[in-house]
Order: sequence, then structure tokens, then C-alpha cells
Amino acid sequence: MRRIVGRQRNALWLFLLAAAGAALPMCRGGWANVSVPLNYRAPRMIEPVAVDGRLREWREAKPALIVGESRWHAAGAGQTYGGVTDLAARFYVAWDPTNLYIAVQVYDDDLVPPAQGEAMLHGDCLVVAIDATNNASQGYDDDDSEFGFAYTPSGPLAWRWFPAERAGALTAAKVAVVREVKPHALEAGVPPIKLTYEIAIPWSELPGKPQSAGQAGDVLGFDLAINDVDHGCRHGWLEWSPGIMGVKDPSRFGNVLLAGALEPEAPATHPTTAVETAGHDGVASSN
Repeated sequence: MRRIVGRQRNALWLFLLAAAGAALPMCRGGWANVSVPLNYRAPRMIEPVAVDGRLREWREAKPALIVGESRWHAAGAGQTYGGVTDLAARFYVAWDPTNLYIAVQVYDDDLVPPAQGEAMLHGDCLVVAIDATNNASQGYDDDDSEFGFAYTPSGPLAWRWFPAERAGALTAAKVAVVREVKPHALEAGVPPIKLTYEIAIPWSELPGKPQSAGQAGDVLGFDLAINDVDHGCRHGWLEWSPGIMGVKDPSRFGNVLLAGALEPEAPATHPTTAVETAGHDGVASSN
């Protein structure tokens, strides 16, 4: 089979994202200048999500993309971003009166197991920050939360860094992480490792949001980052907005609107993409 290189790789990656229902941003001057709007409309889930990493309940939801040089932050000198075959992600947010739901699909060329607990950033992991009342403070205050999630063969890790007085293992959340590997995916312009995170965070875990407080029309400040460690060295991170990793600044978070329920679409067939055919070789869940 003819190898796919250069612009063909980027074109195929765009096709794969489109097939998955992504709303693709316009590009000027190449993939590195992708600009993603920092607003997301989160649908209400009619039934509670089965947190298993399979994303069956998310078929009608639209993802937001985190990819490209404009979203990349190097951890140090010489840590350059290798484009879509290096690291890319898409995420979804949804809600019901009890939980905030987050689903993230990360495509990576190398997976480094995280350290335990608060040292999670020494490995590949997902970092989520939420400004529950969206007061957009410059620096964390009493309505802000920061969480970390990671895959390990023995089960997912879920940690809370902020508020500091509640720091520790996030035991109240339901978390599942599915690892899929397709060794020859790079020939099709796709990173060989896919991690699918599915998370349910009770509203009671968010300062400023009492239990069962999620309501249509609420707007949350929200940010999400993909920490990347390659070959034992911290490479950098992709970030939806620049308010969580380099500096803690909720005033720079994106916005998540809690919207109404999605109307289900009629069943339709669609082509299976290269990343969807990868075999499941690791599932970690915590309920």
C-alpha cells in the first residue's frame, strides 16, 4: 500500500474528524493556524451516562477540537510540536441535574504511565479546570476546581489539586479510560494510541454548586489540557484555553453553556475510520 505523507496525512486526519461529527475550524496558512472557538454548548442527558469509556450516549453530541500550534505549549526549549501525528484531542461535555459529564478522546504517538497522586503530571494525563459560577477571577478562588485523570493498566487515576483544602483522590467521581492501539496507524496519518476518557463529576464536588444544581442556561468557566510526556521527558501540553497549565487564570477559560436535551437523529450508517478499527487492549474504570 502506498504510504501517506505530508499534506495527505493532514487531509486524512481532517476527514477522520469530520466523519466523527466534528465541527471543523477554518484554517489559514496550514494546520498550525487552527483556531477553535472557546464556547461549547453542552446538551442535557436524558438518562444517566454509563461511564464505561465507550461513549455510546454521546452519538448526538458535537466535539470541540484541541489541536495545532495555537493550542500547543512546550515544556522547555527544543520541545517542538509534531502536528497531528504527535498529539491531538477532541472533547465533549454534557450534564444532568446530578452530574457534569466529560468525554475526551486523545490521540498520541507515545504513552508514558503517570506518577501517582499529585505527581500525575510526570506522565501522560488529562487536566480539567472548572469555574463553577463563572466569575472569571484572575487566579483561583473559592468557586474553582482543578482535577487530573490518567490511564493505568490497573485502573484510572482521578485526583483533585484545587481547592487545596479538598486536595486528594477524587473518589466521588466515576471515571473510565479505554486504551486502543493500532501500531501502523502512522502510515495513515493517525497517532497509534487512542485514550478515551469518560467522567461523571457530581455537582456536589464543585464549590459554588450544591448537589443537583445543574440547570439549563447555566454557564460554567471551563478549561481542559492534555499533558504530554514522550520517552520519559515532559514534552508539553495541548490546552483548550491558556488558563490552566502555565498560569491559573479562570478569566481566560472557555465557556460551557448547559443547554437542553438533544433530539435523537434517525439511525444512519457511516464509514468506519482507521481509529475506530483499533482493538481494545486496555480498559480501566472506577465506579
